[in-house]
Amino acid sequence: SKATVSVLYWEFKLIMIRSIVAAATAAATLLSQPSEGYYVPQYQEIKLERGKGEPVWVNSLTSQKALVPIGFYSLGMFPEPEKIVGETSSAMNMGMLFSGDRLQSSVYEVVVLKNEKCVTAGSVTAPQNTLIGIENAIKAEYRVNMAISGMQAVHQSPPNTLDCYGHHEHARGFPLGCSQGDEHRINNHIDLIISYNIHKVTKQEKLAAKGKKKKPTYYITDFKIVSSDGSKACDNPIVNTKRWKGVSKDIKFTYSVTWVRDNTTVWANRWDRYIDELVNDSADTDTDTERQSLLTCIIIVICLTILVAMIVMRTLHLDFNRYNNPDNDEELQEEVGWKLVHGDVFRPPPYPNLFSLIVGTGAQLLGMALSIASAAVLGIFYPGARGKVVGYIIGLFCVMAFLNGFVTGRLQMAFGQRNWKTVILGALAFPSLVFLLWVVTEIALSSAGASNSVGIVTVFQLVMVWWGVSLPLVAAGAAFSYKQEPINHPLSYRNKEREIKTYSWVFTTPAQLLLPSIVIFTMALIELKLIFGALWQGRVLHLFGYLTATAILVAIVTAEVTIVCIYYQLVYEDWRWWWSSLIIPSGVGIYTFLFSVNYQVSILELSSKLALWIYYSMTFTLSIAFSLMCATIGFYSCWYFTCKIYSSIKID
Repeated sequence: SKATVSVLYWEFKLIMIRSIVAAATAAATLLSQPSEGYYVPQYQEIKLERGKGEPVWVNSLTSQKALVPIGFYSLGMFPEPEKIVGETSSAMNMGMLFSGDRLQSSVYEVVVLKNEKCVTAGSVTAPQNTLIGIENAIKAEYRVNMAISGMQAVHQSPPNTLDCYGHHEHARGFPLGCSQGDEHRINNHIDLIISYNIHKVTKQEKLAAKGKKKKPTYYITDFKIVSSDGSKACDNPIVNTKRWKGVSKDIKFTYSVTWVRDNTTVWANRWDRYIDELVNDSADTDTDTERQSLLTCIIIVICLTILVAMIVMRTLHLDFNRYNNPDNDEELQEEVGWKLVHGDVFRPPPYPNLFSLIVGTGAQLLGMALSIASAAVLGIFYPGARGKVVGYIIGLFCVMAFLNGFVTGRLQMAFGQRNWKTVILGALAFPSLVFLLWVVTEIALSSAGASNSVGIVTVFQLVMVWWGVSLPLVAAGAAFSYKQEPINHPLSYRNKEREIKTYSWVFTTPAQLLLPSIVIFTMALIELKLIFGALWQGRVLHLFGYLTATAILVAIVTAEVTIVCIYYQLVYEDWRWWWSSLIIPSGVGIYTFLFSVNYQVSILELSSKLALWIYYSMTFTLSIAFSLMCATIGFYSCWYFTCKIYSSIKID
C-alpha cells in the first residue's frame, strides 16, 4: 500500500543516515584515541624485598626465519641448574602449548637492588656436533627469551643502531649469536638492566600493620638485556665456532646486573612501557598508519552508503510516485528490471543444504571474531597474558557452534528443508580442515624436536572438546531453530522458472568473485599488514581500538558492495542472487592469500620447508575464515535488502 511504501522509504533513509553518523562518530572518537594499548593488568603485585634473591626464568628459543621454537636447553650450550624446574604441561594453557611458551629455571639469579659485575653463570663443554647445532641456530637467527617477576625481557641495542639480525633498538629476546660471513660468534655475556619502583602502602595495609613499621617492598617495571660476544672486563673470551671446528671447547657464560630506579611507571601500566619499547620509533608511525587506514575506511563507507541510499531512495520514491500517479507513462517504464523477477527472486537456490552449511560456518566464525575483538578492546590480551588468545579462540569457536547450528537450521527451514546430516557436516567441515592441517604440522614439528610439539594427550583433549562440546552445541542450535516458526518471504515464487534473457560477463562467477572484493580487500589491507607483522615478525599488536573500528567498517563496506552488485544483477533480470551474495564478498579470501604470498616473498626470510609449510597452512586457514565471514555478511545484508524492496511493490 501507499502507507507501506512511505514507511519503508523513511525507514531506509533513517538507516543510511545512521550509517553515515556511525562512521563520523568512529572517526571523532577513535582518531583521538592514544597510542597506548588498553589492557587489564595483573591485579596482584609481585612484591620484592631488598637483598632477597629473585630467579631469572628462561623460555624457548624462537626464530622468525625458522618459525620452530626449540627448548632452551635442547642445544646443549647453556649451563644447567642442579634441578630444572619449569611449567608442566598440565599447568599450561593451549596457547602456551601451541607456541612452545614454557618457562624454566636457569643458573641466572639476581639479588634485589644489588648491582653485580661479571657474575659467572657457568661453563659448558661443547663437542663438535653441539657447535654445528649452535651454528645452524645462529644462522636461523634464534633469540633467547628470559623473564623476571612476570616481566618479559626486551633486548636493547645501542641507540639508532640495528642488532646483528637487523632488528631495531628494542626487540623481544636477545640474539643467540651473530654471523659475519663464515664466522658465527656466540653471545655469551649479557647485561641485565632491571627497572623498579617502590610499592606505595595502601590504607588497608596500614590498618593491617597496626602501627608497626614494615620494610619497603619493590616491584619490577622493566627488564632489558644487552648482549655481547664475550667480555674483556669479565675475562670472558669471544666464542667463534669457525675457529673451533673439529675440537671440543668450553663456553663460559657471564652476566652483570644493574638496578635502575623508575619513579614514573606504576604496576598498573608497566606493560605500556613494554609496548612502547617494542614498537620504538615505529610507534608514532603505526598510530599514524592506523589513523590513515581508519580515515580511508570511513571515506569509502560514506561514499558507498550514499550510493546505496540513492539506489534505495530512488527505487522506493518511484514506487511512492507511482501510487500517487498511476497513469504516468514515465513511471510505467520502470516496470522492467528487478520488479519483473518478483516471481523468482525468492526461489530456493541450488544445493540449499550446502548453502546453509556455508552461512552457518561463517556465522560461527563471525561470532567468535566479534567476541575476540570485544575481549581485546577490554584489554584481556595484554602482553603478559601468555597463550590467552589461542585459548579464547578455541573456546569461543566451540561455544559459537550453537550459532552455527541455529543459522543452518533457520536457513534450511526458509528453503523448505530439514536435514540433520547437513547440520552435522557443518559442525565437521571447517574444523576438520583445520585439524588435518594441524596434525600434519604437528607430525613435522615432532620430528624436528620443536618445543611447541604437543603430545597425544593434548590431541585427545582437543578431539574431546570438539566432539564433546562443539557437536552437541551445533545439534542443540539446530534443534532450537527447528522449533521456531519458518521464515516467510514477502513474495512467493512461481512453479516455472523465469528465463534469463539478458546476460552479461559481469555476472559470471569469476567476475563476481574477483572484481567487487577488491574494494573490501583494500579496506582491510593496512590492518592485514599489522596483523601479519604481529604473527610473523614478533611485533606487538596493541591498537585494538583502531583494529576493531576498521573491522566494523570493513563489514559495512562488505554489506554495501554486495548490495550494490546484487541490485544491478536484479536490474538485468537475473534472479539467481543467492549464491552471488556469497561469491561476491568471498573473493577477499583469494586476495588475502595472494597478499600472504607477496608478504612471504618480499618481507619474510623463511629458512626451511617446514617454516614455509607452517606459514602457508596458517595463512590458507585465515584466508578461508576471512572469506566465510565476509560471505555471511554479504548474504544477510542482501537478504534483508531484497526482502525490504520486494515487500514494497504492488503485485496485481
